[in-house]
Amino acid sequence: MKISCKSHLNYYKQAGLYKYSFVVFLIIITSIALSLVFKSWEHVSRCGGIITVFGVFLLSRDLIRLGPYNANEPKPPINIPRGSTNVINVPGIAAEIAEKTDNYAKNIGIYIVVIGTILWSYGDWILQYLWPYNT
Repeated sequence: MKISCKSHLNYYKQAGLYKYSFVVFLIIITSIALSLVFKSWEHVSRCGGIITVFGVFLLSRDLIRLGPYNANEPKPPINIPRGSTNVINVPGIAAEIAEKTDNYAKNIGIYIVVIGTILWSYGDWILQYLWPYNT
């Protein structure tokens, strides 16, 4: 798999991180649809809690992937030893890719936690103000 990091969006796409944003989008759309059916914006607040937990999992992706003891281990060096030719350091390259993917997942996780927290705390109140139901 060739990874071109010319743009961040390209890396999100090739690393498969766009799936997390898609799942969050589906959760929000589902909660809005449930709110419209039941004529109550409480479902949006409930989806905010789910989204926040989802974002926390993304923020702790490296801890989940490596475990609590191996998360602080140094990654293998990428340098090629002197005197060797045509040597590819696969564990070093794999560790570098995994670390970069974890960093991008943390980036997405921060945004998801912020959006989820706002929806969780003020989602029903804001939407009730913007689009009130006659209850």
